[in-house]
Amino acid sequence: QFKANEQLFAVKASFDENLYTTALDKSRFSESDRQRAERIAREIETTQTHNFHLAEERGQLSQTDYDKDENNGYDEEDRYSGVLTANMKQRHEETDHSGAVNTTT
Repeated sequence: QFKANEQLFAVKASFDENLYTTALDKSRFSESDRQRAERIAREIETTQTHNFHLAEERGQLSQTDYDKDENNGYDEEDRYSGVLTANMKQRHEETDHSGAVNTTT
């Protein structure tokens, strides 16, 4: 995204990930450590999930998953603003028309 902003809008970002993370000294890890970490990362990234946000990050969604329609697609509210309940549903999916939360699901 930073590269796109620079190309499209001539905006040079000053983002430094080291301000938000802890830098690792990669020389402290053996080749087998790196291979094991890569294997674990692949397992995590390829595991199917019912959580929309994780599925989106893992590239497991098709365009129809984004379209709000009778096929249970998701709109922008569902994707980025909605709060998921413990049952992995949007809050409005567990609320009856009176506004009371349905606790039977």
